[in-house]
Amino acid sequence: MRMKFIRILAGVCFVLLMSCLLSGCPSKPGDLTTTSEGLTKVTLALNWFPEIEHGGFYAAQLNGHYRDAGLEVEILPGGPNAPVSQRVGTRQVTFGVSSADRMLQARDSGADLVAVLAALQHSPRCLLVHPESLVKSFEDLHDVTLAVNESDPYTLFLKSKLALKNVRIVPYTGSIANFLLDSSIVVQGYTFSEPILAEDQGVKPRLLTVSELGYDPYNSLLITHRELISTKPDLVAKMRAATRLGWEDYLNDPDAVHEHLQTLNPEMTLDVMTRGYAVLKGLCQMPEESVEFGRMNAERWETLHHQLKELGLLQEGYDVKSSWLAEE
Repeated sequence: MRMKFIRILAGVCFVLLMSCLLSGCPSKPGDLTTTSEGLTKVTLALNWFPEIEHGGFYAAQLNGHYRDAGLEVEILPGGPNAPVSQRVGTRQVTFGVSSADRMLQARDSGADLVAVLAALQHSPRCLLVHPESLVKSFEDLHDVTLAVNESDPYTLFLKSKLALKNVRIVPYTGSIANFLLDSSIVVQGYTFSEPILAEDQGVKPRLLTVSELGYDPYNSLLITHRELISTKPDLVAKMRAATRLGWEDYLNDPDAVHEHLQTLNPEMTLDVMTRGYAVLKGLCQMPEESVEFGRMNAERWETLHHQLKELGLLQEGYDVKSSWLAEE
């Protein structure tokens, strides 16, 4: 979870991450190697520390789906400002985990990225409001301090849609400590993370989910570079199919994955993960039971593309239809 310990570990983790990136330790897609068992070695870069939003990727690894597909997948933890899109775009890693808005921004900067599978069909982004606050809806957001990442697309979307009268915007520190102490503070979060931490500290927050305003990018996207799709389509198909099986396993039975995640991220408790999972599972639900897990549709991508262009975050330089790998 996004806890206070992140601020202590973030600097060290990010330095290690960048050191690995600069040294070129992960293989480029064009230089994929095989193990003595004949498995193709690939890397998967996470956008954050190992948490429940990565549960299906770890389930695919733990349950042998990647191995059954002929893959040896090394999952690389991320952290604050993890440069996933840049690493995938420069072929430093084979696959990455990102959000749809971040991926479109990276494409606009020249990275020819493609989304392969969307684990979270809906955005977990929310704002936490104190239960005693007069803020009952987004329209009530005035006379408060708003702790957010100001440059994030969703923040710019909020500013474009809401008056935000007498709202002081301050940087989100990665901690909800100030929010717990001051009822005039509204803080960003993920629905399966910060609200649970707040409840454990005796504050049951009111949630304003950003998707309610119509800003709802896919999350926990499996992304890769178009070059890999062109040169090794079978590998990409195997990675997608195995990842899909992993997410289906995780959503049916998360216990083993949670135990594994706790070994990777010891500050997370099984109780917090279990409660967060109950929320996350709803975000993964497909619009129709007959739709295969992780599929994406054109309307969602085109809506997001239009929203980002309206915010001045994208140019006109590419066709959004090439942003995801469509399935027959």
